[in-house]
Amino acid sequence: GRIAEEAGSITCTDCGAGTYADGYGNSGCQSCAKGSAASLTGQSNCTQCDPGSSAALVGSIACTECAVGRIAENYGSADCQDCAMPAWTFQEGSSSCGACLEAYFFDPAIEDCVKCPPDSTICPDGTTMGSIELLSGFWRTRNSTTNLIRRCHRPEACKGGTNSKSYCEEGYTGNLCAACEAGWASGPGFSCTRCDSSFRSVVVAVAQDVGLFLASS
Repeated sequence: GRIAEEAGSITCTDCGAGTYADGYGNSGCQSCAKGSAASLTGQSNCTQCDPGSSAALVGSIACTECAVGRIAENYGSADCQDCAMPAWTFQEGSSSCGACLEAYFFDPAIEDCVKCPPDSTICPDGTTMGSIELLSGFWRTRNSTTNLIRRCHRPEACKGGTNSKSYCEEGYTGNLCAACEAGWASGPGFSCTRCDSSFRSVVVAVAQDVGLFLASS
């Protein structure tokens, strides 16, 4: 990291930032190659840029993080590369295009962006398989697939959203939100109606009448 430029020198001089001198007895410093940098003086080597950063110039004193939408996958990159849309990155200093632009979601099984079903989903920038938002009137079995998105028998029973455990409106439950929760009664067209106190009184009275009839027969 030090040199003596002239014969008979009584002291050695540190190499400047962006340069280095390896070994002993050097008479000159070498500039850091593209893809590497030396931020301090007196260095015996240059440090390769980390993934997600680059150094485009010879003699760089620092590596620069890749801008949004650009990546550097490997160590020692001289330049960042553009993501191939719709793949994207929304952070500076990224080493992979692991996100997707609007109307697409990232499928980890194939590590690529896939078009969201347009008639049943909403996919803003950065949507993943698990964060796909269903439109109201639709339901899916779990958040790990788009193959099983279905239109509900009763559209108003399905509120959509991103949570597979709460796709159903109050009072509805089960596959396609086609069943009624406890305390709700089934009606025509897969409808569910809350059981009020008068309804429960009628049920109890009917049950009592049936019991009396069976006991007397």
